[in-house]
Amino acid sequence: MKASAPLWKKKFQRWFITNILTVLIRITGYTVRVRHINKGVLKDTIKEYGSVIVATWHKNIFFSIWLLRNHDLTALISSSEDGEAIYDVFAKFGYKAVRGSTTRGGIPA
Repeated sequence: MKASAPLWKKKFQRWFITNILTVLIRITGYTVRVRHINKGVLKDTIKEYGSVIVATWHKNIFFSIWLLRNHDLTALISSSEDGEAIYDVFAKFGYKAVRGSTTRGGIPA
């Protein structure tokens, strides 16, 4: 049985992945042309209710980080080890996060 990676290695991997994803999101965001359809709906809903719930598929998370960067966003992020890198990326864009999942900490989240 293989021993788990040393703590320094895990920390470095997390730092590396977080920074690579952040750079890729920024490059993609600055180089992609976006066409907004019904953009006013989001603004009007936020104005009327104060906040909204936005749901997205996992495959769209990283582009959503860029598109919603100027909004006061709180994300629900898995409390798993994989969720740590996602959490760090969201933090680099100034978002807040609630950690939880169906099996770990979902109720308190």
